[in-house]
Amino acid sequence: MHAQIQHQSVSEIEKKLNSSHKRVIEVIRRNRKSTRAEIAKATGLSTQSLTRLTKHLIGLGIISEHSRAEGKRGQPAIYLTLNKNVFLCVGVVFEHDRVTVVLNDFNTDTITSYCEEGTFLSAKKVTSTAILMLDKLFSEIDQNATVLGIGVSISGFFTNIDGQICSQQDPLG
Repeated sequence: MHAQIQHQSVSEIEKKLNSSHKRVIEVIRRNRKSTRAEIAKATGLSTQSLTRLTKHLIGLGIISEHSRAEGKRGQPAIYLTLNKNVFLCVGVVFEHDRVTVVLNDFNTDTITSYCEEGTFLSAKKVTSTAILMLDKLFSEIDQNATVLGIGVSISGFFTNIDGQICSQQDPLG
């Protein structure tokens, strides 16, 4: 399963986004919720552009209007939030005594997490364990979601050979 996902091209939803859309998404993601005025200030986009961009993002189901900002004069601003499970990211953590695979959405909410503990003294054993966990994780992902990336963390130390990471227990691995 992981080999199929590895070779997938850009998702249909990503094809519909330009750099301005991505800047708006990033501001909302970073703040968990933002008003259009806050997004305009952070991105430098005009209110007309921002109105068009947010309308398009709402239409694509990426963001939604959440609640009104209270405690301010005049018409209360509306907060925008990212919808859950639209954009996902995967984390893989290799440690000497465990392998962890985590699926988060862009709101940093954990959707699924798998952890296998053991003695992982060889690169072959740890990678085969991770591949099985990733296969299981990818088989459970909503087909409408878009996985934007995979981050990997490895315990060990760097060697002097082209930045290779070396486990103390398996220097050859």
